Amino acid sequence: MMLSDRMAEVIAVVRYEIRVPYALSENLAEAFPELTAIEVAPSSTMLVGELRDQSDLQGLLARIADMGLDITEVRRAVDGSERPAHH
Repeated sequence: MMLSDRMAEVIAVVRYEIRVPYALSENLAEAFPELTAIEVAPSSTMLVGELRDQSDLQGLLARIADMGLDITEVRRAVDGSERPAHH
């Protein structure tokens, strides 16, 4: 494998936080098994997880919209959690 092939396999993984205006429930947590659901207030849940690119983010946002859920906030984590991921 050439060096350029190996470099193409490395993609930055970015941690995102998506807040929804709903209480944390088993159904909400199970709907997004790839994310961690954290109750941040009695009627607010933060979905946290790592996404590989904008396409993954757009797909996740579309899934949330398709479920009829509102989104209060979407943000990229700023805790230095961006790191390379290998396929």
